Amino acid sequence: GFCMDLFSWLSAELGFKYEYYEVEDGQYGIYNSETGKWSGLVGDVVDGKADISVAIMSITSPRQAVADFTLPFYDNGITLAMQKASSRTSNTWGFVSPFEGELWATILLTALAVGLFQGLANLTSVCLAHNRDEESEEPAKEDDDKETGFWEAVWQSFVALVQLGPEFLPRSLSGRVSAFFWGIGILVAISTYTANLAAFLTVRNVDNSISSPEDLLSQV
Repeated sequence: GFCMDLFSWLSAELGFKYEYYEVEDGQYGIYNSETGKWSGLVGDVVDGKADISVAIMSITSPRQAVADFTLPFYDNGITLAMQKASSRTSNTWGFVSPFEGELWATILLTALAVGLFQGLANLTSVCLAHNRDEESEEPAKEDDDKETGFWEAVWQSFVALVQLGPEFLPRSLSGRVSAFFWGIGILVAISTYTANLAAFLTVRNVDNSISSPEDLLSQV
């Protein structure tokens, strides 16, 4: 068979001679706890009757404790087959499953709060800037018409959730600081959502219908 062909090739390549025989009991190797001895191929190697045993033998922890094994060179491919589960119905709103409803509500309320805060901060900044322009004889700056309004700031806070980027930049320091920390919060939320969504889709594709020997017998 394959094992003898492989061993003959090794003999020719490494230049050694050998004599082979079949074990008397025809076993691979079973440990007898009463006698404290091994049977079969493992027993002959342990007792010194053979230098090497060549066979398609399973590598187990008890056998490794008394004998050295080479790297596995053969895979028998034994597996179990069962009836395929029925296809699952698709969930239209499955994309919201990675987060609980309370968390979605918290994110939306936080976006609203940040937008209102930035809107008030920008509105206050615009009023102060206009007062300074009225008291000063210098003309207004060119970017005054690009200043974020109240509702634009609220809208921009929600747009940032989908990573579209800001259309306007807040002028006030408090608005910029809040926008910075809101951006960090969005980054964490999106990263967590992406990881949970990937895990959620993977778990759905795993079939856990077999969890015990009884479940396996029910497939017969």
